[in-house]
Amino acid sequence: MRLKRTLTLLLISSWLLCACAQLEALPFWPKQVVEESPTLLIYSALGQNQIDAYLSAFQKSHPEIKVKVERYNTWDLERKVIAEKNAATRADIIWGLAGTAMLRIQSEGLLEPFVTSEGDTLDRINKISTTMRDHTTTPSWIGFDIYVSAICVNTDKMTELGLPIPRSWKALTDSRYKGLISMPNPNSSGTGFMAVSSWMQLWGEEKAWEYLSNLDKNITTYTDSGRKPCDNAAKGNIPIGIALDSAGVDLIKKGNSIEVIFPEEGSGWEVEAVAILRKNQINPDAQIFMAWAISEEAMNAYAAFYPLTAIKTSLEIPSLYPPDPYKQLIPNRFVWGTANYDRLTGKWISLYAAKTESGATSVPSQGK
Repeated sequence: MRLKRTLTLLLISSWLLCACAQLEALPFWPKQVVEESPTLLIYSALGQNQIDAYLSAFQKSHPEIKVKVERYNTWDLERKVIAEKNAATRADIIWGLAGTAMLRIQSEGLLEPFVTSEGDTLDRINKISTTMRDHTTTPSWIGFDIYVSAICVNTDKMTELGLPIPRSWKALTDSRYKGLISMPNPNSSGTGFMAVSSWMQLWGEEKAWEYLSNLDKNITTYTDSGRKPCDNAAKGNIPIGIALDSAGVDLIKKGNSIEVIFPEEGSGWEVEAVAILRKNQINPDAQIFMAWAISEEAMNAYAAFYPLTAIKTSLEIPSLYPPDPYKQLIPNRFVWGTANYDRLTGKWISLYAAKTESGATSVPSQGK
């Protein structure tokens, strides 16, 4: 009798298991949901080749974190973040944006202070100069590398034209270079604004505007991208480009006949920075990414593209740089640049918009 009852129970159990399996296969049967961490959404103004290299390093350390990066030009990114200030779907992280643009976003109350109790991360923050980060104890943004105003020159083309290589900003106004120069549009490119802002700070506004008008006579086009003038120089069709150091270094590595000139008067510079965007629900992976973005591993990755990093690395600075490249940098007043951005770009557009590449000529209006 006991054996019969046991067999009956086994048969019923088998039938129930089969029935449940069949029900789970039906479209209306509720499936068990395994919660996954949300994808970390990053807005970036970094070059795509830089994003690829840096993300590869991050994913090796944190393969469990899913990351999506959307790339924009500097000022397009800044305007997008401010326009999305009330949107729940905005990004978690801003990565590789100019410090000047970060200050504008910070003034809108859109950045979340980076709070950490990790001793190593705190030490690294304290090693970064307050000229390269938000100076508060819990910074809302942190710079991780420096890019520098420079002149890219196609040496083969200059030899062919029988022209000397310009070694100062003032030399670029020589009429012999008419139609041979391109530079970035300061209204679309952080590199372009960095150059204009640095000239204002070097010479004062009156002399800087006079310089810009003389320079404009030799300019063929104002590009949307900060890198493109160097690319133009490498191709030889516009052999002189006002751009940034890293673009020239990259082209030289690829075998192009480019010389990167650090002008005699000194160079303007900017920091590329990282920040957490303020949201009702902060993605916990944003804190992990922020800590990684200023780590030794990250600094070494940045140094492959931008040799001047917020915390010096053991990697050798390329020989094409001045012996002490940090002395090449002019004193840069980021707060002044931020406060005067709309005014300076508005006047620049009114004077020189005819040669802009693709219509990046609307005067920004947010907050003004």
